[in-house]
Amino acid sequence: RSILLENVDLIEVVEEYSRQTDNQKIHEIYAQCLGDLGFYEKAILEYNNLPIADLKRFAARQYSIENLVYAKKAYTQYIEKIGDQVEIANAKIIIAKIEMRQNNFIVAKRILTEIENNATIKNKKFRYKTRANSKCRELLAEIEQITGGAKYIQYLQDAKNFSFNDNDKKKLDLKIVYHQLLNENYEQAT
Repeated sequence: RSILLENVDLIEVVEEYSRQTDNQKIHEIYAQCLGDLGFYEKAILEYNNLPIADLKRFAARQYSIENLVYAKKAYTQYIEKIGDQVEIANAKIIIAKIEMRQNNFIVAKRILTEIENNATIKNKKFRYKTRANSKCRELLAEIEQITGGAKYIQYLQDAKNFSFNDNDKKKLDLKIVYHQLLNENYEQAT
């Protein structure tokens, strides 16, 4: 990769070699090189032909380096390729966070409401497989707080119902109390 960073034209050699082989590792290296060199559209297309885990790693990498446009595109493609409702919910949470960072609160709220209303992941057998139920409600509360909505406390109360443990519930209780204190609702804060 460092050689490619010095001479970007060498990517054509790697591309040609990847076309001539069925070796998944070579295709993965080519996709990684495309991403490292900033050819994100081509990288996503290449990752689309690789195992799903590789596409997910690429999406997570783009998110971690704040390349939000391509993180969103990669997560969207990842969602289209998987059937696991828990994984879909987790990926949608990240897409909603991206929308929130870009101040697209209406879009983020729509995505989070889909997760909130997903009957499959609300089912008890999935309840402790994912934090998506709690997290989507926390993010909905955050949107309410930012946009001046009235459901902030309601979303945090709902999030408590899907919390994994008492520690998570206590953190949510503290957010509620803090919100009440900020709004000078001292009796409700106790």
